[in-house]
Amino acid sequence: MVLKTESDGPKLLRRWNRTLRFQDGSAVFHHIDPKDHYRSIYFEVIDTVTGHMSKRIDEKGIQVNAAIELLISKAWMGDALPDASLKLIMDHFGEDLDEVRLRSQLHVLENMCEDEEVGIGKAFMILHNCGKPYLL
Repeated sequence: MVLKTESDGPKLLRRWNRTLRFQDGSAVFHHIDPKDHYRSIYFEVIDTVTGHMSKRIDEKGIQVNAAIELLISKAWMGDALPDASLKLIMDHFGEDLDEVRLRSQLHVLENMCEDEEVGIGKAFMILHNCGKPYLL
């Protein structure tokens, strides 16, 4: 059973003119019908979302974090370390990191991989909690 309602459907908002202090001499735009009004709202939302997403993805910090994650997972599996990721990390952190020491410490992760009690998830937790007391 379908109930029918007697609604008039969507309507445009009431037209209003700008107050005198906000008038700049240009004509106020009014939509012709509700379909155009909601279409403009829809495209405004889409433009805002895509603009914020592209801004978020293009941040340098995300690229550095992805390079760190790739470097750690490659070192964990015992694969060759990608030079592009290592260069990006070294450029980002500058003199705070020593490349030779970093490479030697990443090789320690390969040895941890052989230990059955420490999985990669636990290894990430150990690295995340550096400087904090951590119980294995």
